[in-house]
Amino acid sequence: GAGLAGRWLQLCVFDGEVPEEAVHILWRGLQGDQDDTLEELDNLAVRGLLKLEIDKGKREVSLHPVVREYLVATWCAENHLDSIAPLHQLLVDNYRKLCPVGRWDQWPNDGYHFEHIADHLIALKDDEGLARLLQDFGYLMEKTRLGLLEGLLDEFRRLPGHLTVRGGPLEIEAAFFHERAHILRRGDWDWSDREILLQLAVEHADESPLTRGAEQWLAEDRCDWVWLR
Repeated sequence: GAGLAGRWLQLCVFDGEVPEEAVHILWRGLQGDQDDTLEELDNLAVRGLLKLEIDKGKREVSLHPVVREYLVATWCAENHLDSIAPLHQLLVDNYRKLCPVGRWDQWPNDGYHFEHIADHLIALKDDEGLARLLQDFGYLMEKTRLGLLEGLLDEFRRLPGHLTVRGGPLEIEAAFFHERAHILRRGDWDWSDREILLQLAVEHADESPLTRGAEQWLAEDRCDWVWLR
């Protein structure tokens, strides 16, 4: 449905706290005025339909689990569907429009898409989208730079099995992160997990997609520390 009530229903695509910037992208992409989004969120919060809290200087939106369940059921009933997959698709599509083709890491960190875009692709069972995301070396590097290594490892653990089995599109990447997780976790101030990831990827294998991705990342002059081969 159109209007504020319809946008409130759309919030059920989020599970947990979400920065208001991500809500704006869901509702309006970058086409509308962000002030409109902020005003509508304030309106919904005043009515007790969602919670607004400040975290690290930024406002975050959340729904009570019971409210979210109600919104999911209502949205599905109104749209004669048995899942909210179109909402996951809407959010993914709106983020895709903001990123250069195939470059998820090129959208500035808004506190949401690096943490959760894989969740929405998994919900959509978008095998092609997941493969493109997790084969994007820039995404892997940016996610580790943001301190999200454990989230990245978890994404590989939660992948559908047919993507990671022998011959699957993410077989090599999943095995790489599974086998080297303990090394990546050794990152500290002197040698970060991002620097370790680059080193391991470069040394992986001549024809490894990870090695090719690392070499391309280096060729684009994206390394901000002294790199010696």
